[in-house]
Formats: sequence, structure tokens, C-alpha cells
Amino acid sequence: MRRALPWVISAILLVAFIASFSELERMRRRFGEVTRHSFHDHAAVRLDVIRSAMAQKTKPIVIFGDSLAELAQFPESACNRPIVNAGIGGATLDELTKLASEFKGASLIVVLAGTNDAGSTTFEADYSRLLSKLPNAIAVPATAIPAVNRQIVASAKQSDVPILDIQFTEFKDIHPTASAYKAWIDQTVRALSVECTR
Repeated sequence: MRRALPWVISAILLVAFIASFSELERMRRRFGEVTRHSFHDHAAVRLDVIRSAMAQKTKPIVIFGDSLAELAQFPESACNRPIVNAGIGGATLDELTKLASEFKGASLIVVLAGTNDAGSTTFEADYSRLLSKLPNAIAVPATAIPAVNRQIVASAKQSDVPILDIQFTEFKDIHPTASAYKAWIDQTVRALSVECTR
């Protein structure tokens, strides 16, 4: 009996380990489902807000992109045209391309995106495809990642799309600080006033 006891204890511990590991894997998968669900919920709500804003504006300037765009607090208008913030936090270039048809009534579309595709081997092609689907697009190489900014410039040049090369001055992780946003928005509004006359 004493000889069997270590085997029994080992078997119990092995079963307990397998059960714990299985539960941990189940929880990890569930967490992934919840976080993906959370993003899709956010994207759906943002899209409703964007569609409503577009329906209420005539020939707006659209600030389109990921969280860099969504967090930007632009004034109501620039050069006598209303501004619509169409940023969706977490959006990739592919996801933004699927939404391009939402902005047919825009007078200008300022594209502030690319961070979520950093490191992609198809970045330039994906960015060019996005630009090709947007009327009157302006590319903005202003992410926190210099390599991404260079790819944005290369894609815009290849697509013959104007570049608004105004950089954020300071970042906290991947997002600009509040003061950097303010300075960037002030410069961008002035630059858009020039673009409006073209």
C-alpha cells in the first residue's frame, strides 16, 4: 500500500495539472473573444456616430483613421467647411479600406492611420489601396513609428496623393500627448485652409 501511495499522489497531481491547464487555456481563449468583441462593439458604435455626422454635414472635411484620428479634438470647421472625425480606435488599413465608401460626400479626407499595421510586409500596398478608394485624400505621416511614416510617404507618392507632413512633437507610447495634439491640430487647420483653395 505504501509503495502505491506515491503513484496515486502523482496521478492525482497530474490530473489536477491537466485540469488547471485546460481551464487556463479556456480562460485565455475567452479573454481573446471578449477583447475582440469589445473592439467590434466599439467599431460598430463609432461607425453609427460617423454615419450620423456625415448625414448631417455638407461636403465635410473628414479626419479618417485609427485612434490617432479618433482622439483628435478638431474644431467644428475649417475654411468654412464642417469637420467630421471619422477615427476608429484599433482599425487596420484593411478595415478602413472597407469603410471608404462611407465618405463619397467629403470635400477632403485627411488619412491619419497606419500604426496598427506596423511591421506588415504589405503595408505600402495596403496603404495605397486605401488611398485609391478615397476621394480627395491627403496622407498624413504622423505616427510614432518613423518606419511607418516613411512607408506612408512612399505610398502617397506612388498613389500621387498629397502629403500633409506635419508631425506630432511628443508621444506617450503610440499616442501624442495633449499638448502635441493641440499644436498639431492648430497647424493642420491652417494647412487645410490652403488645401481648401486648391
